[in-house]
Amino acid sequence: KQVTNLLNKADTTASLYVYDMISADWGVSALAVIDAINQAGDAQVLNVHINSPGGDVFEGMAIYNILKGHPAHKVAIIDGLAASMASVIAMAFDEVLMPESSYMMVHKPWGGIVGDANDMRDTADLLDKVEGSLIGAYAKKTGLSDDEIRALLAAETWMTGAEAVEKGISLKFELDKSIEDFGLGDPTRLKQIMVNLISNAMKFTNKGSVTINNIE
Repeated sequence: KQVTNLLNKADTTASLYVYDMISADWGVSALAVIDAINQAGDAQVLNVHINSPGGDVFEGMAIYNILKGHPAHKVAIIDGLAASMASVIAMAFDEVLMPESSYMMVHKPWGGIVGDANDMRDTADLLDKVEGSLIGAYAKKTGLSDDEIRALLAAETWMTGAEAVEKGISLKFELDKSIEDFGLGDPTRLKQIMVNLISNAMKFTNKGSVTINNIE
C-alpha cells in the first residue's frame, strides 16, 4: 500500500501518511514504510500523519524500529486515531502532535489460537512476551514505570487531545489551529498526562469500553 505523499521536499521536509491498518497483507506494511522513507531521501524532517486502528503487532514493531532508527527529526501527527499498535508506532517519534478531537488508545495485546491446551498455554506465554515489548516502547518514550504502563494496558486506556489539556497540562488549546502540540514529545509532560489518566482508566472501562476488532 502506498503510504507516502512527499511535501516541501525542497525544504528537506517529507510528509508520510499511515491511514490504514498495520498489516503486511492488506494494510500499511513495514516494506511500504521503507519504500516511503527511501522516497523521502535525505529529508531532515519526517512528518508522519497517523489515522490507524492498529493491526499486526510484529509488523508494527518492525515499523516502530525502522522509524526510531531514522536520523531525521521525526514528528507524528495523530489526525484521527492512533490505537493499539499504531500508538506504539507513535512512540518512535521525537514529537507527537494531537488535534483536540484525535484519539490515542493503548491496550493489552490479544490473539486467537485453535489447538490443544498446550497450544493455548504457549500462546498465552507469547502474548505476555509481546506485552513486555510494548511496555518497553511506551516506557522509553514516557518515563513511566513498567507497572504504570501495565495498568494502562490492562484498563484499555483512551486519551483525546482535549483530555490532555483537561488533565492539568499547562498548554492552551487554540480552536483555530488544526494541530496543537500537547507536549507528547516531552517525556515529562507525557508522563504527567498518562499518570493522571491511570486513576480514571478503570472507571472509564467499567462504564463501557470501546472495542475495535482485528487489532494486535
